[in-house]
Amino acid sequence: MQQMTLAERAAVTYATVGRGARVHYSPSNDETLCGRLVGEYLDVIDASELLDEKGHKMCARCWQAAERRAEARRLAQQPEQDVVEVELAETVEAIEQADAAEGTWRGGWIPSTLAPADEVLFDVVPDVGQGALFG
Repeated sequence: MQQMTLAERAAVTYATVGRGARVHYSPSNDETLCGRLVGEYLDVIDASELLDEKGHKMCARCWQAAERRAEARRLAQQPEQDVVEVELAETVEAIEQADAAEGTWRGGWIPSTLAPADEVLFDVVPDVGQGALFG
């Protein structure tokens, strides 16, 4: 199976702007993904010729926008259950990283247990809101 190009995944076409020093992506609406007006649309062969043989560069802002667009299209094509599972997996990974940091200098920023009474400034009954300090 052949892997799709970024242009195919993002559903954009190649284009040039002005003198054509850089190759841009466009969603075929006479504007590039970086917001400039299209000078000329290119097919894949012409774009690869400019990039490979003539040493032209790809517009970095168009590249980043195309990556975001491709990711959004990929997520939109996934069933809702898959999206929820991905979000859950990311949350679990974040929790596991936080647990791994516990006991290290990073884990000490927000204490998860009450400090002993001799180390606190005020004696506060557990499970009482901060307003109790001033009540």
